[in-house]
Amino acid sequence: MQVRAALLCLGLLGCAAHRPDVRTVWLPTYAFGAIGGGDLDVRDLCASGAADELSVGSTWATLGVSVVTLGVYTPREARVRCAAAR
Repeated sequence: MQVRAALLCLGLLGCAAHRPDVRTVWLPTYAFGAIGGGDLDVRDLCASGAADELSVGSTWATLGVSVVTLGVYTPREARVRCAAAR
């Protein structure tokens, strides 16, 4: 039983060590997204200065903020997966 727990723990730690470097940033927009948009410079987020993948969209948190502010502040979430350092 203890061996299984140890293997499970090592397996989970191994996966955590190889997890890609993903950063999330909220980009501010206003008036239901009609004004603003925010700028994003991946050089500020990634040590390598480059990104492998970028996605921008809404999440439950950003939608909740939009509802609470009645659409005045409508943020979007940008998810950046950083490229490996070369």
